[in-house]
Amino acid sequence: MTSAGALVVVLLGLVGCASTAGPGATPTTATWRAPTTTTSVPSTTAAPSTTTTANPAPAPTTTAPAPVAPTSSRDRLAVLAVDDRPAPTGVYRREDWPHWSDTDGNGCDARQDALVRWSTVPATIDRSRTCRVVAGWWVSPYDGRTTNNPSDFDVDHLVPLENAFESGGWRWTAGQRRSFANDQRGLVVTSASSNRSKGSQSPDRWRPADRSSWCAYADGWVDVKQRWSLTVTTSERDALGQMLDTCTLVSPVWPDPR
Repeated sequence: MTSAGALVVVLLGLVGCASTAGPGATPTTATWRAPTTTTSVPSTTAAPSTTTTANPAPAPTTTAPAPVAPTSSRDRLAVLAVDDRPAPTGVYRREDWPHWSDTDGNGCDARQDALVRWSTVPATIDRSRTCRVVAGWWVSPYDGRTTNNPSDFDVDHLVPLENAFESGGWRWTAGQRRSFANDQRGLVVTSASSNRSKGSQSPDRWRPADRSSWCAYADGWVDVKQRWSLTVTTSERDALGQMLDTCTLVSPVWPDPR
Protein backbone atom coordinates (compact mmCIF):
# COMPACT_ATOMS: atom_id res chain seq x y z
CA MET A 1 0.00 0.00 0.00
CA THR A 2 1.29 3.45 -0.93
CA SER A 3 1.74 6.13 1.68
CA ALA A 4 -1.20 8.07 0.18
CA GLY A 5 -3.48 5.03 0.56
CA ALA A 6 -2.44 4.54 4.17
CA LEU A 7 -3.29 8.16 4.90
CA VAL A 8 -6.84 7.69 3.50
CA VAL A 9 -7.40 4.61 5.70
CA VAL A 10 -6.30 6.52 8.81
CA LEU A 11 -8.62 9.44 8.03
CA LEU A 12 -11.60 7.11 7.49
CA GLY A 13 -10.94 5.47 10.83
CA LEU A 14 -10.92 8.80 12.61
CA VAL A 15 -14.26 9.82 11.02
CA GLY A 16 -15.84 6.54 12.17
CA CYS A 17 -14.70 7.11 15.75
CA ALA A 18 -16.17 10.62 15.80
CA SER A 19 -19.62 9.44 14.68
CA THR A 20 -19.97 6.88 17.50
CA ALA A 21 -21.17 8.51 20.75
CA GLY A 22 -19.55 7.03 23.81
CA PRO A 23 -21.20 6.40 27.22
CA GLY A 24 -22.33 9.61 28.91
CA ALA A 25 -22.02 11.76 25.77
CA THR A 26 -24.37 14.72 25.71
CA PRO A 27 -26.81 14.93 22.75
CA THR A 28 -26.48 18.12 20.78
CA THR A 29 -29.96 18.30 19.23
CA ALA A 30 -32.48 20.96 20.47
CA THR A 31 -35.19 18.33 21.01
CA TRP A 32 -33.26 16.46 23.65
CA ARG A 33 -35.33 15.35 26.62
CA ALA A 34 -34.02 14.50 30.01
CA PRO A 35 -34.04 10.76 30.77
CA THR A 36 -37.05 9.50 32.72
CA THR A 37 -34.82 8.02 35.44
CA THR A 38 -33.58 10.39 38.07
CA THR A 39 -30.13 8.72 38.31
CA SER A 40 -29.09 9.47 34.72
CA VAL A 41 -28.90 13.24 35.17
CA PRO A 42 -27.64 14.75 38.44
CA SER A 43 -30.11 17.11 40.07
CA THR A 44 -27.45 19.84 40.15
CA THR A 45 -27.05 19.92 36.36
CA ALA A 46 -28.94 22.83 34.80
CA ALA A 47 -30.92 22.06 31.67
CA PRO A 48 -29.61 23.75 28.49
CA SER A 49 -31.42 27.02 27.78
CA THR A 50 -32.08 25.91 24.18
CA THR A 51 -33.85 22.69 25.18
CA THR A 52 -37.53 22.39 24.17
CA THR A 53 -40.07 19.71 24.97
CA ALA A 54 -42.48 18.54 22.31
CA ASN A 55 -45.23 17.52 24.78
CA PRO A 56 -44.59 19.14 28.18
CA ALA A 57 -46.30 17.51 31.13
CA PRO A 58 -48.60 19.79 33.19
CA ALA A 59 -47.08 21.17 36.35
CA PRO A 60 -48.14 19.16 39.42
CA THR A 61 -50.61 20.83 41.74
CA THR A 62 -50.33 20.59 45.50
CA THR A 63 -53.85 21.76 46.35
CA ALA A 64 -57.26 21.12 44.86
CA PRO A 65 -58.90 24.07 43.09
CA ALA A 66 -61.28 26.06 45.26
CA PRO A 67 -64.94 25.23 44.58
CA VAL A 68 -66.91 27.88 42.76
CA ALA A 69 -69.52 29.38 45.07
CA PRO A 70 -73.08 29.29 43.73
CA THR A 71 -74.17 32.73 42.56
CA SER A 72 -77.76 32.59 41.32
CA SER A 73 -80.79 31.65 43.39
CA ARG A 74 -81.21 28.53 41.27
CA ASP A 75 -77.59 27.51 41.85
CA ARG A 76 -77.89 28.04 45.59
CA LEU A 77 -81.15 26.11 45.71
CA ALA A 78 -79.56 23.21 43.84
CA VAL A 79 -76.81 22.72 46.43
CA LEU A 80 -79.08 22.71 49.49
CA ALA A 81 -79.11 19.37 51.29
CA VAL A 82 -82.49 17.62 51.18
CA ASP A 83 -83.63 15.79 54.31
CA ASP A 84 -87.13 14.33 54.53
CA ARG A 85 -86.57 12.46 57.78
CA PRO A 86 -88.84 13.16 60.76
CA ALA A 87 -88.04 16.05 63.06
CA PRO A 88 -84.98 15.42 65.27
CA THR A 89 -85.15 14.30 68.85
CA GLY A 90 -85.73 17.24 71.14
CA VAL A 91 -88.27 19.97 71.62
CA TYR A 92 -88.16 23.43 70.08
CA ARG A 93 -88.43 26.19 72.65
CA ARG A 94 -88.49 29.82 71.51
CA GLU A 95 -86.69 30.95 74.64
CA ASP A 96 -83.66 28.93 73.54
CA TRP A 97 -83.28 31.35 70.62
CA PRO A 98 -82.63 34.76 72.26
CA HIS A 99 -83.62 37.49 69.83
CA TRP A 100 -83.83 41.26 69.65
CA SER A 101 -80.28 41.57 70.92
CA ASP A 102 -77.79 44.30 70.05
CA THR A 103 -75.33 41.91 68.42
CA ASP A 104 -73.46 44.60 66.46
CA GLY A 105 -73.05 46.96 69.43
CA ASN A 106 -74.58 50.00 67.73
CA GLY A 107 -76.98 50.71 70.62
CA CYS A 108 -80.05 49.36 68.81
CA ASP A 109 -81.38 45.84 69.11
CA ALA A 110 -82.05 43.68 66.05
CA ARG A 111 -85.73 44.63 65.87
CA GLN A 112 -84.98 48.36 65.79
CA ASP A 113 -82.23 47.82 63.23
CA ALA A 114 -84.70 45.95 61.01
CA LEU A 115 -87.25 48.77 61.29
CA VAL A 116 -84.60 51.29 60.24
CA ARG A 117 -83.48 49.16 57.32
CA TRP A 118 -86.96 48.47 55.99
CA SER A 119 -88.34 51.99 56.28
CA THR A 120 -88.73 53.56 52.82
CA VAL A 121 -87.99 56.99 54.35
CA PRO A 122 -85.37 57.86 56.97
CA ALA A 123 -86.68 56.45 60.22
CA THR A 124 -87.05 58.62 63.31
CA ILE A 125 -85.21 57.15 66.29
CA ASP A 126 -85.75 58.13 69.90
CA ARG A 127 -82.44 57.79 71.73
CA SER A 128 -83.45 59.67 74.87
CA ARG A 129 -83.29 56.47 76.91
CA THR A 130 -82.71 53.58 74.53
CA CYS A 131 -82.76 53.16 70.77
CA ARG A 132 -86.41 53.03 69.68
CA VAL A 133 -87.82 53.67 66.21
CA VAL A 134 -90.89 55.90 66.56
CA ALA A 135 -91.72 56.82 62.95
CA GLY A 136 -91.02 55.87 59.35
CA TRP A 137 -92.86 54.35 56.42
CA TRP A 138 -93.16 50.62 55.90
CA VAL A 139 -94.69 48.50 53.16
CA SER A 140 -95.40 44.88 54.06
CA PRO A 141 -93.86 42.72 51.31
CA TYR A 142 -96.20 39.86 52.16
CA ASP A 143 -99.48 41.68 51.47
CA GLY A 144 -98.73 45.27 50.41
CA ARG A 145 -100.13 46.92 53.55
CA THR A 146 -98.54 50.17 54.70
CA THR A 147 -98.06 52.08 57.94
CA ASN A 148 -96.08 54.89 59.52
CA ASN A 149 -96.41 53.38 62.98
CA PRO A 150 -93.79 50.74 63.76
CA SER A 151 -96.04 49.24 66.42
CA ASP A 152 -98.44 48.14 63.69
CA PHE A 153 -95.94 45.79 62.08
CA ASP A 154 -94.01 42.72 63.20
CA VAL A 155 -90.40 41.81 62.52
CA ASP A 156 -90.59 38.32 61.07
CA HIS A 157 -87.88 35.67 60.88
CA LEU A 158 -88.00 34.82 57.19
CA VAL A 159 -86.94 31.26 58.01
CA PRO A 160 -88.87 30.74 61.26
CA LEU A 161 -86.88 29.79 64.33
CA GLU A 162 -88.77 26.52 64.65
CA ASN A 163 -88.04 25.64 61.03
CA ALA A 164 -84.36 26.41 61.60
CA PHE A 165 -84.42 24.12 64.64
CA GLU A 166 -85.93 21.26 62.64
CA SER A 167 -83.61 21.66 59.65
CA GLY A 168 -80.31 21.50 61.52
CA GLY A 169 -80.37 24.18 64.21
CA TRP A 170 -81.14 21.61 66.89
CA ARG A 171 -77.39 20.86 66.86
CA TRP A 172 -76.34 24.47 67.42
CA THR A 173 -74.83 26.06 70.47
CA ALA A 174 -76.62 28.84 72.34
CA GLY A 175 -74.33 31.36 70.65
CA GLN A 176 -75.20 30.10 67.17
CA ARG A 177 -78.92 30.22 67.93
CA ARG A 178 -78.58 33.80 69.17
CA SER A 179 -76.66 34.84 66.05
CA PHE A 180 -79.28 33.29 63.78
CA ALA A 181 -82.19 34.88 65.64
CA ASN A 182 -80.67 38.36 65.23
CA ASP A 183 -79.31 37.99 61.67
CA GLN A 184 -80.50 41.05 59.72
CA ARG A 185 -80.42 39.16 56.41
CA GLY A 186 -83.09 36.86 57.82
CA LEU A 187 -85.49 39.50 59.17
CA VAL A 188 -88.52 40.97 57.38
CA VAL A 189 -90.75 43.83 58.57
CA THR A 190 -94.31 42.88 57.68
CA SER A 191 -97.91 43.28 58.75
CA ALA A 192 -98.87 41.54 61.95
CA SER A 193 -101.69 39.66 60.22
CA SER A 194 -99.36 38.14 57.62
CA ASN A 195 -96.81 37.21 60.26
CA ARG A 196 -99.47 35.45 62.31
CA SER A 197 -100.79 33.66 59.22
CA LYS A 198 -97.34 32.43 58.29
CA GLY A 199 -96.29 31.23 61.73
CA SER A 200 -93.56 28.59 61.45
CA GLN A 201 -94.69 27.25 58.08
CA SER A 202 -92.30 26.55 55.22
CA PRO A 203 -92.88 27.68 51.59
CA ASP A 204 -94.68 24.47 50.67
CA ARG A 205 -97.33 25.35 53.28
CA TRP A 206 -97.44 29.14 53.13
CA ARG A 207 -96.64 31.82 50.55
CA PRO A 208 -97.10 35.61 50.66
CA ALA A 209 -100.49 36.80 49.46
CA ASP A 210 -98.71 39.31 47.21
CA ARG A 211 -97.40 37.17 44.34
CA SER A 212 -95.03 39.93 43.22
CA SER A 213 -92.93 39.23 46.30
CA TRP A 214 -92.57 35.49 45.67
CA CYS A 215 -89.26 35.87 43.86
CA ALA A 216 -87.65 37.91 46.66
CA TYR A 217 -89.24 35.69 49.32
CA ALA A 218 -87.82 32.50 47.80
CA ASP A 219 -84.44 34.10 47.12
CA GLY A 220 -84.20 35.29 50.74
CA TRP A 221 -85.26 31.89 52.09
CA VAL A 222 -82.63 30.09 49.99
CA ASP A 223 -79.98 32.61 51.06
CA VAL A 224 -80.66 31.97 54.75
CA LYS A 225 -80.71 28.20 54.34
CA GLN A 226 -77.44 28.18 52.42
CA ARG A 227 -75.52 30.56 54.67
CA TRP A 228 -76.52 28.68 57.80
CA SER A 229 -76.11 25.19 56.24
CA LEU A 230 -79.72 24.23 56.92
CA THR A 231 -81.55 21.48 55.07
CA VAL A 232 -84.77 21.58 53.08
CA THR A 233 -87.44 18.98 52.47
CA THR A 234 -88.31 17.83 48.96
CA SER A 235 -91.65 19.66 49.00
CA GLU A 236 -89.99 22.79 50.39
CA ARG A 237 -87.36 22.75 47.64
CA ASP A 238 -90.02 22.29 44.95
CA ALA A 239 -92.10 25.18 46.31
CA LEU A 240 -89.05 27.43 46.32
CA GLY A 241 -88.36 26.51 42.71
CA GLN A 242 -91.92 27.38 41.73
CA MET A 243 -91.63 30.79 43.35
CA LEU A 244 -88.28 31.41 41.68
CA ASP A 245 -90.06 30.77 38.38
CA THR A 246 -91.79 34.11 38.92
CA CYS A 247 -88.51 36.05 38.90
CA THR A 248 -88.13 38.67 36.17
CA LEU A 249 -85.69 41.46 35.45
CA VAL A 250 -88.01 43.86 37.27
CA SER A 251 -88.69 41.71 40.33
CA PRO A 252 -88.65 43.78 43.54
CA VAL A 253 -85.50 43.59 45.59
CA TRP A 254 -85.78 43.60 49.37
CA PRO A 255 -83.43 45.70 51.51
CA ASP A 256 -79.98 44.15 51.61
CA PRO A 257 -77.89 44.78 54.75
CA ARG A 258 -74.75 43.17 53.30
